[in-house]
Amino acid sequence: MLVVGAALWGGYRLTRGPQVDTIVVAADTVTTLREGFLRQQGREPSRAELDQLVDAWVEQELLVREARAQGLDRADPIVRRRLIQKLRFVLEDTDARAGDDDPGDEVLAGWYHGHSDRYRRPPRRGFTHVFVAGFDADAEARARALVVALAAGTDPARMGDAFPLGRHQGPADPRVVADRYGEALAQAVAAAPLGRWISTRSSFGWHALRVDDERPGALPELSEIRSLVLADWRVERRAASLERGLAALRERYAVEVER
Repeated sequence: MLVVGAALWGGYRLTRGPQVDTIVVAADTVTTLREGFLRQQGREPSRAELDQLVDAWVEQELLVREARAQGLDRADPIVRRRLIQKLRFVLEDTDARAGDDDPGDEVLAGWYHGHSDRYRRPPRRGFTHVFVAGFDADAEARARALVVALAAGTDPARMGDAFPLGRHQGPADPRVVADRYGEALAQAVAAAPLGRWISTRSSFGWHALRVDDERPGALPELSEIRSLVLADWRVERRAASLERGLAALRERYAVEVER
């Protein structure tokens, strides 16, 4: 295999001829090499060490150019994916390089209100409940009996079984209620008439429950969630920048598909 490889390499070089290309090690590259050495070693490189760094960079550049000249970048799917990923990053960052990574409150407020549905807080409901341990028919029957007694005015504190989260849940959105008590109870809380006792099941057992506090949904002030809105704005801007870049690239190529 080594002999075949050497033969292919020699044949390739002969077909290319004695061309001489120029590799320019730019001043910025030398500075980058020096700064990298300083970060790693905690000191400036000597002249000899800097020469070695430059030689290593030139060697890498030689290998990269030769690999591209032989089409190795096109034949390797890993390299292909990496090049695609790299260029996508470049296209996404086009606007960021223009210096508008934070557009300011006026622009951000306009974008925020144009996407207000994304940030509007859902209605929150709070409730009082009496817990019944168990999931069987007897537990369900006890919960229904509790609803009758509580509706008649019985004090909830004197009834039911002990519950680790207490008898009262302050105003919370449906996601919080579902995380704490289970999806079935969260749906029951969302649908229950305000101030009326009902029975429902949770991930713990059965409950007699009354919704006694309701807060409407609201859009928070931009100042409360500015960092979140800014992060979302940047994501959308990067996506738009990528789309524009890809559109510009498509205009430069004609595509032919062989069937």
